[in-house]
Amino acid sequence: MQSKFILTLVAGFAAGLATVMACGDDAPGTADAQDASSCNCPASEPPLAARISIVKQQMTLAANSPGSATITCPENAILLTGSCFGVGAPVNADLRSAGIIETDPNSWACRWENDTATPQEMVALAKCLMPAQ
Repeated sequence: MQSKFILTLVAGFAAGLATVMACGDDAPGTADAQDASSCNCPASEPPLAARISIVKQQMTLAANSPGSATITCPENAILLTGSCFGVGAPVNADLRSAGIIETDPNSWACRWENDTATPQEMVALAKCLMPAQ
């Protein structure tokens, strides 16, 4: 009975060792069905950085008046973030609100108030994640 146990143990060890040796990098032969260097499969999707798109709108905010701009990501894209800012210096318009529109989560809205006698150039910007191709 004890010799049968030892024989089973040795056979199991040998089978395990043979499997590890066949699948290791230093193996004399590979156990894989195909050589890894011949894989020509496309990536599952492109890197995220290549899929980020910036959508922006520039507008002139009239003197002594409020104004707003809304930017919407292209169809099937996902809004990541947005920004509202003035162009040039000095920018004297006040940003009153900025953010995602509750009823349209793929749109970013900016609302300014210009309390000066000079028109101001303003920009609403959205960063969108485009769908994988």
